[in-house]
Amino acid sequence: MKFSKSLLAVSMSAMMLFSAPVANAGILQCQTVEAAVSKTSKLNKTTANLTLGKGVQLSLSNAVSSKIMWKVSSPTILGVTQRGYVTGLKAGSAYVYATYKGRTYKCKVTVKADLSKVFLNKKSITMNEGDLYNLVLFNASGATYRSSNPSVASVTKNSDSANSSSCTVNAKKAGTATIAVKYAGKSFTCRVTVNKKTKPEINIDSAELNVGETLNLKLQNASGSIIWRTSNYRVAKVSSTGKVTGVAAGKATITAQNNGKKYTCTVTVKNTVKSSEMKIPLYIQSDYSKVKYGNSNLAVCGDGPTCLAMIASYKTGKTVTPAEIVKWCGNKYYINGSGTSYNIFSAAKKYGIKSVTKTSSTSMVLKALQEGKPVVSVQKRGLFTNNGTFIVLRGIDKDGKILVNSPKDRSVYRKLYDLQSQIAKTSSVFMIIN
Repeated sequence: MKFSKSLLAVSMSAMMLFSAPVANAGILQCQTVEAAVSKTSKLNKTTANLTLGKGVQLSLSNAVSSKIMWKVSSPTILGVTQRGYVTGLKAGSAYVYATYKGRTYKCKVTVKADLSKVFLNKKSITMNEGDLYNLVLFNASGATYRSSNPSVASVTKNSDSANSSSCTVNAKKAGTATIAVKYAGKSFTCRVTVNKKTKPEINIDSAELNVGETLNLKLQNASGSIIWRTSNYRVAKVSSTGKVTGVAAGKATITAQNNGKKYTCTVTVKNTVKSSEMKIPLYIQSDYSKVKYGNSNLAVCGDGPTCLAMIASYKTGKTVTPAEIVKWCGNKYYINGSGTSYNIFSAAKKYGIKSVTKTSSTSMVLKALQEGKPVVSVQKRGLFTNNGTFIVLRGIDKDGKILVNSPKDRSVYRKLYDLQSQIAKTSSVFMIIN
């Protein structure tokens, strides 16, 4: 029995003796395995090439993305988001840095431009001394500019935009220069020709016109808006483009105003016009009191048909009386309370009238009379009527006076009238009979 107890004690001691080191060994072995499974972080790229405007995604392995800090060495060349997406902003090279748990990783990125899409807005320009021009290189940023002859044309670089680079060309003196533009290793050129600046001048200093004639004035070498004025619109008028028309005998000064300065042309208008008299017969409406018209008869309200009869006789070469005009149109063109409509003249195509041109221009009236075209004037109360009437202008004499047929008064036929001061003064409209 004693032997058995001693053996048991020895066995237990032995077990205790050998089990402790084994347990310690087990602990050390577990620690070694944990160190072996720990992994280091690594960027997916250490170098990258980009085309301008394009991007690439960088990532850091074995890292929590929200705890990675991204930045670039040159924000003008590269842009990077906090998710690691890199964008090429400008041709060149720069680094992207990713910092995680105190350690920094980097990737070198080279941005190249797509030169097939890069171009200058002008390859050659012509300027005057003192002019400025904006020379633009499109689809590029960060270009450099140099003038071959700064004394003729100097350059000043402007701020770059997202997709273009530009400079201001300053024309200093007459001559030539070449603007060299360099971008991403490629050169672009623009030839600049600078002309000597000339002062604005009017193309004609003085001129003579007949009544109704026109003259085109121009302010040469002018920049900006030009304002044209006449000193006497009763003698000569001028349009906004410098077209001068002789109105009546006399003198007028035409002025062109540009950039605060005035330039003048003296215009002398003469009445030496081409005389022309058409053989238009005279009809007096009171001779046709028995012909019914409107709400009465031709003697009372027939000035329209009577004037048309005069023109119809001239156009056809036959005798066409006011009674025949009424037989043709009846009261179709008569308006109660107003009288005969203007449209009676344009409607009378059977009497050789192709068209009617309405105008208030006395120069157009003079030209029409000289060309043998009758002109009808619708008169308000005044020289020819106490209420309103039509009259026919049948010609112009050598002094520019007008020959008139009035359906109301025979004495008018034997007189001469001034177009501007007498006829146009009370005319509502002129109708040129074509």
